[in-house]
Amino acid sequence: MNAQRNDVFLSNFGIVVTVATRYWRRMPLHIKLQVDLTDLIQEIALHVLKVSHRYQDTRGASSSFDWAVSANNCRVDSEKYSFQKRDTSKCIALDNHTPVPTDVDPYIRFLDARKGVESILEQASNELRGALSNLFSRKGTRDFTPEVKDELKSLTTSCKVSYDDFQAVLWAAALLG
Repeated sequence: MNAQRNDVFLSNFGIVVTVATRYWRRMPLHIKLQVDLTDLIQEIALHVLKVSHRYQDTRGASSSFDWAVSANNCRVDSEKYSFQKRDTSKCIALDNHTPVPTDVDPYIRFLDARKGVESILEQASNELRGALSNLFSRKGTRDFTPEVKDELKSLTTSCKVSYDDFQAVLWAAALLG
């Protein structure tokens, strides 16, 4: 029975590939970068083989069974990738940041934020500058010491730069070189 089921599975392997490929194409880009299509196909195929003992001839075609199991496994995978918890130990919490004004033109707001970030970088210690340049380097490490976090909080508060504006200016500077 098991060898017969394996032969049927191999004849329906195209269904597994089709379901996995459709699922992979619909993934958001940030998840697609983590998941290789061939690995996804292999994972789904192994799952179908693992549950193949549940298949009954009287309940439907083997191709329908393989399609349903593959699609269900994709749904379970999507929950696994979409509900990953964020590592909050690497986030910088800025409690007393100034609220973002909504009635100001975004370009004017960006220019004001850039001036604020420039004054923050002028006043920043070498340790804070090193941590920020390390953040935007190829390594992208976010290991900030508590002293650096406190310094960054106090400087953003004193220069009246919201965390969102601070982040936008630094990312723009990193992208533009």
